[in-house]
Amino acid sequence: MMTVMYFHGFASGPQGPSPKTDLLRELGYDVALIATYGDYRPAGYRAAFARLGLEPTVPLALMGTSLGGFWARRLGQELGRPWIAMNPAIQPSQSLRRYLGIQTRFDTGGTFTWTTADCGGMWRRSRWRCGRTCRACSFSRRMTQCSTTG
Repeated sequence: MMTVMYFHGFASGPQGPSPKTDLLRELGYDVALIATYGDYRPAGYRAAFARLGLEPTVPLALMGTSLGGFWARRLGQELGRPWIAMNPAIQPSQSLRRYLGIQTRFDTGGTFTWTTADCGGMWRRSRWRCGRTCRACSFSRRMTQCSTTG
């Protein structure tokens, strides 16, 4: 049986029943919910993944939405596991800057502070096949040519 690990997005958490996870369960998949406990920085997502303690041989796919989609992709590529990213954050170090200051968590109503340091440099851009670092190519490693350089 394949386990689908679901990564929640920014300012969210592992909520109980949701249409996405309910559908996966109805299709016969086990679903593991990542819990960052309000730490939306890279270390928080990596620690939440590690806390699940899954054996390396467990059939596993990673899935997430928004910032969780970013992490499903990132860890899926690192681990060589299949991944699904729904409406993923493509450049979280840029897009999350609009949330600087005190934020309210959707799942608990608690608050946390998001700072410039939380955004800056934490998610470096990757180098793709063309050898250049660019926004245009950063989403898909499967590209054969850089859309910027041809």
